[in-house]
Amino acid sequence: GELRDPLPGIERARLRVGYSDYRHAEKEAGAAVAIFDNQASETRLELTHRPLFGWRGVIGGQTTRRDFARWTAEHRMPDTLTRNHALFLLEEYGAGAWRYELGSRYEWQEIEVDAGAPDTRHDGLSLSAGAVWTFAPAYSLGFSLSRSQRLPSAEELYAYGPHAASRTIERGDPDLREETAHNAEITLRKLKGKTTFSFSLFRNQVADFIHVADLGRQPGGGYREVEYRQADALLTGFEGELRHAFSATTALTLFGDRVRGRLKEGGNLPRLPADRLGVRLEQQLTAGLSGELSLLRVQRQDRLAEFETQTPGYNLLAAGLAWQGASSEGDWLVYLKADNLLDVEARQHSSPIKDEVVLPGRNLTLGTRFTF
Repeated sequence: GELRDPLPGIERARLRVGYSDYRHAEKEAGAAVAIFDNQASETRLELTHRPLFGWRGVIGGQTTRRDFARWTAEHRMPDTLTRNHALFLLEEYGAGAWRYELGSRYEWQEIEVDAGAPDTRHDGLSLSAGAVWTFAPAYSLGFSLSRSQRLPSAEELYAYGPHAASRTIERGDPDLREETAHNAEITLRKLKGKTTFSFSLFRNQVADFIHVADLGRQPGGGYREVEYRQADALLTGFEGELRHAFSATTALTLFGDRVRGRLKEGGNLPRLPADRLGVRLEQQLTAGLSGELSLLRVQRQDRLAEFETQTPGYNLLAAGLAWQGASSEGDWLVYLKADNLLDVEARQHSSPIKDEVVLPGRNLTLGTRFTF
């Protein structure tokens, strides 16, 4: 729900409340080897204040409650109740060709355990600052610096036993601390004209980075033993997109991204995405009818963590048609998508089951959407 002008100095109050009750069983040979039960609720309140000394922004709070249980035939992860609370502030100020942004978030969390493991409490403070300089018409250069903390989840702290979906036997660590990341990013954009682009470079230095480490042990059944660990890590990368409109109806886009991640003590981070480079052709066929053709090249990933296997490169060809229009009741869209037209064998390196399961082969999707 949303309320406008609820209080003096407040332009808008927005409240969101959600509840989920989820349960599933992982079965092998008809027998349940693991059962997951998750009940969660979330409440979020945002207050948009009127300009104060030229600053516009939002102040708010958020609280979540998560009751999580996981049973297995031979092992039992302790039942956990997670309570997480946060306060946040986001402010923006514009002055001529410059726009400044400041953000902060403080959160605290406690996880109660029914038996067999200690309760845990964590808190974290995240701060960010950024600026965007419009140095010429349609051109901008953005800078951002942030210091963020992430609190460990119940699974990372207390996981114990087999997980059939990922073919792993997991072990958590109740002594995990908060992750602390220092991130720097720079972005160059051109937003108008026949040719537009966006290029970003980032560097993320993380203290106590939480990751899943393969122990190199395979007890049978295609399972691998893994455990959650912490170590200092460095992630760097870039992403970019270049679009040129040849006419009012035809445009071509080049896009790509790359990320590298290493542990400070040596070695690659596990399950890093492979480099990607793609091209996309957009064509307006008639009024309301448009088409798209794209080719994505995913490179071989051979920058591996210990006990990790490489994945070969592949090309994904896709095409689509979209027919859209409007009526007095709202806007509608009918679309047809064809993915992996070459029917290649493709494996996603970031997937924990990439060695057993490939991405879908040639497939079609027909859908519709109506907005009102």
